[in-house]
Amino acid sequence: FAGDIDVNQGALVLESNTSGAQPLGNANTQINIINATTTPTVSLRADVATTFDNFNINAGNNNFNLDVRNLTSTTNGFTMTGGTVNIGNATMSVTGDRANARLAALNVAPGSTLTTININGNSNTAQNLRIDTLTADANATVRKNGGQTLTIGPSNATMIGRLELNGGTTVVEGNAAASLNPLGNVNAPITFLSGSTLSLRAEDNFTF
Repeated sequence: FAGDIDVNQGALVLESNTSGAQPLGNANTQINIINATTTPTVSLRADVATTFDNFNINAGNNNFNLDVRNLTSTTNGFTMTGGTVNIGNATMSVTGDRANARLAALNVAPGSTLTTININGNSNTAQNLRIDTLTADANATVRKNGGQTLTIGPSNATMIGRLELNGGTTVVEGNAAASLNPLGNVNAPITFLSGSTLSLRAEDNFTF
């Protein structure tokens, strides 16, 4: 499939088999969440850890679920990896069964004031989320909800907004060798809204 997909309600399910067959064949394909009153679901499903090529979501100010799960396997902990999510004043909820989610990037739209990442799953373990690169401007607040783990990968100071922690664990990674720190604004506080864990991780001595 090489076009764009508009998701209005219900669920869009993308499957990959053990041979790595992929449904999306165009790097420019966009999955657009277009309904502000329902909460559509985009689901990634496979029976092995899988990178779903050409997977990019434009949510705008519309809530949606990012669902990750196996097809039939009962093995816990496979990671379903997607590309980029662009989102504004909206909530992305990570849901599913057994699997974890990973995104190459999550970009908060400039001028957005509250973007919520809800990681409140834990069906047969997992449903944690890793974002390799989180980008948000100084006006943004990124709020992490839920009891599962959000990991923010090392980047060149791309997260300059505020980070709010509202449950579970948030891991912030630095890369000492490349001097990569995702938190780029010394005036942007990390605020604890409820009992939460903040974990700072690097492979060597590092100043966040």
